[in-house]
Amino acid sequence: MRNNGSDSSTNSPLDTFSITHSKIPPNEYPKDLSTTDADFINGTNEPHKIYESTQEDVSDKNTITAEQGFNEAVINLLVLLYQIDGKVTLTEQDLFDEIIATLNWHSGVSISAFINGAIHQARVAIDQLKAREYLFKLGTGLNYNPAQALEYAMDITEIDGKRSEEEIELLALLSNRVLARGLVE
Repeated sequence: MRNNGSDSSTNSPLDTFSITHSKIPPNEYPKDLSTTDADFINGTNEPHKIYESTQEDVSDKNTITAEQGFNEAVINLLVLLYQIDGKVTLTEQDLFDEIIATLNWHSGVSISAFINGAIHQARVAIDQLKAREYLFKLGTGLNYNPAQALEYAMDITEIDGKRSEEEIELLALLSNRVLARGLVE
């Protein structure tokens, strides 16, 4: 005999789930618990707050050191350069991994999560033919240590044995426009 639902002791696990886990309309989510990738993807690279803390703790988390800004810009630059020609070789990937291992990473975002975001950002920039604009956005971070940034860029574009036209164009832009002031000083 089928139960019409009036006896609560025979409810299925799904009935219990729907009763205890009601849906909250998105407009009623607490603002500090919202989770979207928009901030990460649009370049702010800031971790989302998932708890309330003291004002001092919040300001410490949102402060990025110049060195960390450089590290993030270098990762974005290297990913852009190894993807710009449409193929990623094992030698490029190995060099990328070696460079990443030398970075002094201090962020609330893990380095692997940051790299995943950088890959997405680079793909979007390349697909939308905005690699040049993307490179200019990295200038502030890269100018913390422009000589090192240029060395990394030269190495990653040379490691596979030849530089594509796109790589040459971005290297020229990097050295002549993005890093020019920092390299002269």
